[in-house]
Amino acid sequence: MNNVKKFGVFLLPVFVFNWILTTVLVDFIAIPTAFRALQDVRLGGIVGMALFPKVNILEFVLAMGLLISIFVAMDLKSRVVDRIILALAFFLVLLVGVYLFYLTPTLEKLTVDLNNYAPGTQAHALVSVEHQFFHQLFVQLYV
Repeated sequence: MNNVKKFGVFLLPVFVFNWILTTVLVDFIAIPTAFRALQDVRLGGIVGMALFPKVNILEFVLAMGLLISIFVAMDLKSRVVDRIILALAFFLVLLVGVYLFYLTPTLEKLTVDLNNYAPGTQAHALVSVEHQFFHQLFVQLYV
């Protein structure tokens, strides 16, 4: 085993551990605690817009590190299991990329748009429906 492969094998559990730790801390402790403590939905949106872009970046970095360490550490030429693990890691990077580059920016834009229209107007209602769709999609995919 060459030094690069040894380094990949060393990094693999580091990225897996950090991914799991981040997920547990954010998804099961920080987010539920913050949103239970907030009584105002708008304040929850402000907290979410401040928090999730940063979490998405961290998750993307961890997912990329995991993907690279799997690519370096595994024997992709001869083992089908290693190729399946690599495919799962690639899917993870893709999913986190969708959050980072599409869902989070879309929700941020819709939140700004929602605040630009007066409640009760047709424009506010249309943006509100779209905002709720993307918010529910975000929540369902995140959990």
